Amino acid sequence: MEPIVTRIWMLLSLLLCTGAAYAQGVPSVIPSRSVTVTYRVSAAAIDRIPGGAPHGVQVTWDAVEQRLRAEALEQPNYALVALHSHVLDVVFGLQRAYLELPIRSGDPQALLTGRDVRFTRRGGDHVAGLACTEWAFQSRKLEGVGCVTPDGVVLRARGTFEGQPGEAVATTVAYGEVSGPDLLPPADFFRLVAPSP
Repeated sequence: MEPIVTRIWMLLSLLLCTGAAYAQGVPSVIPSRSVTVTYRVSAAAIDRIPGGAPHGVQVTWDAVEQRLRAEALEQPNYALVALHSHVLDVVFGLQRAYLELPIRSGDPQALLTGRDVRFTRRGGDHVAGLACTEWAFQSRKLEGVGCVTPDGVVLRARGTFEGQPGEAVATTVAYGEVSGPDLLPPADFFRLVAPSP
């Protein structure tokens, strides 16, 4: 299952490490409002997603609970992130199970917390009808450019994760409350235990 987890994080890292709200000209990695964004992903990024993503990828963020759900549309598997508890759950819909993994310093998941990421502000643009500012970002494993709204919605991200390219462009952005149960592993699914490192 490790290749699946790695591929999910390649996409999440590309989309989310630039998820920025402005704080004194430096991007923060926590979006300030609850939002659901649908992305069109490039062929290179599709290859990184188990089962592909011909219909796009949807990312839902709950700003209050600091929880995130990312899924390839019309696919049974998805990823859940709980930043407060530093946990990633990979949910396998057909198997009715989920794998719980800790987010450790140095993991690709740690990019979500903004540690060890360097940002450089660039120009402005419009994507999906919204204004955004472009930020170049770079860390040990990830580099690229993201276009981010003032309230932290990533509208476009392109770059490489450990040398593998990917790109995502927002096609729809919907603000508003999100459903709590959709951001938690289903209660009747079997919890898989990750092997110790």
